[in-house]
Amino acid sequence: MEIFAVMFLLHTDLSLPELVMLFTAAGQVQVSQIVDPLMTARFFVLNQILQVYGIKLFD
Repeated sequence: MEIFAVMFLLHTDLSLPELVMLFTAAGQVQVSQIVDPLMTARFFVLNQILQVYGIKLFD
C-alpha cells in the first residue's frame, strides 16, 4: 500500500492526512493469505476515485 500511496501523492495535490482520510473512506483492504509470519494483502480503490484525480495505472 505504501507504493500506491506515494504514487497517489505524486499525482495529486492531496496532503498525507487527506490521502489517509480518502483511503479510509474509499479504500478496501483484503487479507488473502496468512502463513506465519508472512501475510499477503491487497488494497483496492474504485476506478471512479482514480478518474476524479486523473490517475491512469495502465496505459
